[in-house]
Amino acid sequence: MVSDILETAGIDRSKLPDLAPSGSFVGQVREDVAKKVGLSANVYVSTGGHDHSAAAFGVGITRDGPALDDLGTSESILAVTKRPMLRRSMFEGGYAICPYVKEDKFVVLSAIPAAGASLAWFRDQFGQPERTVAKRRRMGVYDLMMDEASESQPGAAGLFFIPHLAGAMTPHSDPKSRGVLLGLRLHHTRNDLLRSIAEGVILEQRGNIEYQESEGIRISELRVTGGGAASEFWLKLRADILGKKIAVPKITEATAFGAALLAGVGMKIYRSYEQAAKEAYRVKKTFSPSREAHRKYNSLYELHREIYPLLRGIFQKIP
Repeated sequence: MVSDILETAGIDRSKLPDLAPSGSFVGQVREDVAKKVGLSANVYVSTGGHDHSAAAFGVGITRDGPALDDLGTSESILAVTKRPMLRRSMFEGGYAICPYVKEDKFVVLSAIPAAGASLAWFRDQFGQPERTVAKRRRMGVYDLMMDEASESQPGAAGLFFIPHLAGAMTPHSDPKSRGVLLGLRLHHTRNDLLRSIAEGVILEQRGNIEYQESEGIRISELRVTGGGAASEFWLKLRADILGKKIAVPKITEATAFGAALLAGVGMKIYRSYEQAAKEAYRVKKTFSPSREAHRKYNSLYELHREIYPLLRGIFQKIP
């Protein structure tokens, strides 16, 4: 099958490196190459891995239970499984299933294309006041936006946001889906709009998690990396809506860190993947859900999950 793909693509197989598991020692940088790029001739090379898998390894994940939540422009959750979840339901949901950096494990990867991008959209289109105030106060514009969102009440005064500004991926797999702001009334404020965006992204992700858990995937806590890990309000909101523990690692640049740990495994600095993950992972802060807030969000989630199915047919008609 690989030969057929390479032949169709017109790629000479001899130009490709040999395959090796992540965290394998594969050689040493050639002396002439090291000299050209200013490296020592004693630089050794180990194999890395998929960026999200490396990040998950960088936050200490070697088994099912804790999952990576990479929260940036898009948001992806990577859950580790003991066997590949090669089911039609996972395919129809649009989930990526692939090997993990640890040979005997596999991953399930979800995606919301416009997570942080939804907040960036608000900032770019309506956020000039926030940009002006943030500059005057010498603070980040997103920090100010989250401060404003926190001034609204849970549920954003009945305002619902569907974050499909770049279409929907998991679990709907619908590129024609659209973003939705539902429930606008005259009493709604900028704070309500910002909170509805913050909540809408998390409510959408809750649907992802429940879909995976219904397939037998265990997610006990989320370890958050990316730019979204800097917002304590958004992290606490995540805990309340999802009903799960949220952990922020001390090192949130987890992809590069995970790749470095894999090099450590390849060079036998660590005896095993488990030792590398256990010794390197440290928690900066955790957030636990409030029972009262979670109960309130349960009812809001039931309303949120009804919106997309009702509008799906209309989205297909929009040119």
